[in-house]
Amino acid sequence: LHVPRGTMTRIGILGGTFNPVHNGHLAIAREALRRFRLDRVIFIPVALPPHKSSADLAPASKRLAMLRLALRGKRRYSLSGMEIARGGKSYTVRTVRDLRRRFPRAEFHLIIGADNLKTIASWKRIGELVRRVGFIVVRRPGHPLRGMTGENAAWARRILGRGGGNVLELAIPVSSSVIRERARRGLSLRGRVPPPVARYLREKGLYAHVL
Repeated sequence: LHVPRGTMTRIGILGGTFNPVHNGHLAIAREALRRFRLDRVIFIPVALPPHKSSADLAPASKRLAMLRLALRGKRRYSLSGMEIARGGKSYTVRTVRDLRRRFPRAEFHLIIGADNLKTIASWKRIGELVRRVGFIVVRRPGHPLRGMTGENAAWARRILGRGGGNVLELAIPVSSSVIRERARRGLSLRGRVPPPVARYLREKGLYAHVL
């Protein structure tokens, strides 16, 4: 993880499977930097997602390679393989602890999709996580920010606050699942992933096995 020390004060954490990384991920990072005046966004691919199926998950080495290609030349983006190096299921609270130890003076903001609010109460040590970081919530079609019940609703209210000023309004007309299907069928990925990633997918035949 290459982050200039002494200059970074507001850092966004963008985690996920990145299976594969696509232009929507880059748009989220770009808008988070601008809207919330972040100094940097760290992309952190998971080893194994605790709340998703990993049946069609590309090998970690290939997901890291695609991220390196996508982020090349972007000075305000960093890539960390810390969760992959740790192995097993990736829990955000452990990652945040590690980052805060490495950068004790930084202010961290966790970037999550609105769909995560539906299961937020099940996140490992969610109370500690809410105390340690700010949240930036990316609105997603079909996933309202309100209307949940029980513990999920209580945590969502706490994360969103009264005014919802930490919500990022951004249309993402692309998804990793669609890209995997298009890659399997040999269809064009233009406009969906960065060109170096498209070339990598084509050369490696990645996702050709996905049914």
